[in-house]
Amino acid sequence: MNKLSEETLDVSSLLAQLGRQTREAFAAQPVQGITEVLTQVQQIANGLGVPVGQLSALLDVNGISMSNGAISLHNSDGSPLRQLGTGSSRLLISGLQKVTSSSSILIVDEAEYGLEPYRITRLLNELGSKDIEPQKQVFITTHSPYVLRELQATQLHVLRKQSITAQALELPFYSHKIYSLLGGEQEQATLRACAEAFFSKAIIVGEGSTEVGFVRGFDLYKQDNQQLGIQSKGGFCTDGGGGDNYFQRSKVFTNLGYPVALLKDSDINTLAHHAQTKQCIEAGVKVFEWGHGMSTEGAIFSWCRVDLLPLLVKAAADLNGHQEVDQHIKNKSNNQYNLAACLSNSQDNMRSPLALAAGHYKWFKNIAKSETVIRNVVGPNILLFNAHFQSILNGLLNWVEANGDIR
Repeated sequence: MNKLSEETLDVSSLLAQLGRQTREAFAAQPVQGITEVLTQVQQIANGLGVPVGQLSALLDVNGISMSNGAISLHNSDGSPLRQLGTGSSRLLISGLQKVTSSSSILIVDEAEYGLEPYRITRLLNELGSKDIEPQKQVFITTHSPYVLRELQATQLHVLRKQSITAQALELPFYSHKIYSLLGGEQEQATLRACAEAFFSKAIIVGEGSTEVGFVRGFDLYKQDNQQLGIQSKGGFCTDGGGGDNYFQRSKVFTNLGYPVALLKDSDINTLAHHAQTKQCIEAGVKVFEWGHGMSTEGAIFSWCRVDLLPLLVKAAADLNGHQEVDQHIKNKSNNQYNLAACLSNSQDNMRSPLALAAGHYKWFKNIAKSETVIRNVVGPNILLFNAHFQSILNGLLNWVEANGDIR
């Protein structure tokens, strides 16, 4: 018609008018049994937090045909529910399926798709994540840590393809193996605190925030210099939580078939601590520690070249305040040194009080501060540290190379 006409035909207003007239005429006709359906759908939508207002069954003129498919649910604005956003649609459909489906199995791909975190929680609850006696078996795939955090530990299963060697040693032969958690308190805590780590190929557990920042900072330094870092190779560093938690979290991951490395201090010298370290190694965890009774801060200040001390001290002062760091140095050196002296005239004798001050006053005891000093000072000057310090770091990088993504 457009080709036959010199002017483009515009019938949109006419169609809109006809659509309104048709819908109004249909709305005037009672539809038997529709009231109960509307009430039930509205209750489900309200319970899921999907805003639909007052529902009505109107003719959907955009999909009109001589069948029931021409009828769709509309919200209080007269808009078809098929125009809901992706997340709202998934929530509403999950609620409807729970009520109407006779199947005992549900499959949900990418449960987080189109949903904000708080709505992910609502969807999982609707699917039965918190049910004591589940009514359905639900299979969910996900790339979202929010989904994992809402699960009970016993609901998480990791499917791994077995090596040819492992398959040959087992009867009957299985190409894949499922690893599951028993639901202990430490397993649940690890799932909540370290959810992101479950998506990586190889997991580094840092004893605490200093070690996590250490790994992250060195990874950023690698990226700054266009080199493949730990994350690029499928590795991820997660917080072990200090105390004795990092031993337990390391074993949780290794029990699920992950390659696991632990980066820790060496400043605790008790029989119990050595026993826990040994148990971790026996469970398959690769342990990297500084040795020689060193904390991470101690290793940094003790094993760098002496002319690197001013850069480290300046970084600490910039992160924590110059006046504060000045007082910290005085306190730990019995007023023998101050900030100005450490910045202008570095000496080997300064190493011990600086290491003590860094540890006691927590100069780098959070991820951001540790990340900053490693990225900007330690990484660019790694060749100015002694061979032992470099060997620990290189060993960690080589471990990720061997256990992360094969490229």
